[in-house]
Amino acid sequence: MLENFTPAERAEVPTICEQAADATELLIEQGMEPAQNRVHAW
Repeated sequence: MLENFTPAERAEVPTICEQAADATELLIEQGMEPAQNRVHAW
């Protein structure tokens, strides 16, 4: 990160973190392919 987040980007951080946590959980529970399919569908 070379600059601070803009206000619009900052507003998206909680959603991005939640999606990352969901993807990590899916990766652990179901493996790489289901996690990739879910993430790329967002």
